[in-house]
Amino acid sequence: MKLALCALMVFVSSGQLPPKEGRIESIKDAKANFQSFTTYRWEKGYEAYDPSVHRHIVQAIDAELAARGFRKLETGAATVTIRYHTTVRNDVSLDTLDEFERAGKVAPGRALGRLVIVMRTPDNQRVWAADTVQPLPETATREGELRQIVSRMFETYPVPKK
Repeated sequence: MKLALCALMVFVSSGQLPPKEGRIESIKDAKANFQSFTTYRWEKGYEAYDPSVHRHIVQAIDAELAARGFRKLETGAATVTIRYHTTVRNDVSLDTLDEFERAGKVAPGRALGRLVIVMRTPDNQRVWAADTVQPLPETATREGELRQIVSRMFETYPVPKK
């Protein structure tokens, strides 16, 4: 619970509201030379609690970066670092909340996940970030859906696939 609260505080304190469900928003540093970014190293963010979700997100990001000519470094200095952050929330429809409360029932919710991917230079300058809120994928289709979501997020990256 503390981790989720801490993650929420980071997102709120950034002044950035989450995008509307299904949308992808991104920002880039207009002064950054994206062509010069050739290597990356992972840094820890607010990672998915479920190890399989974490693995799928990392694999999808690795694949997108490789498709853009990046080489992953396990140690040493890279031209950029990459991390991701996730949070999960349960939205309840205010239109039906009163009806369920009068009936003494818990209003049904809709599970949504927020995924933020952040790229920084070694001096900790953010050069690109993408943000989305999506319905949580079902277990059976999770890997493919996460790959597709990450791919759509990387469509906003300033350098296209090679």
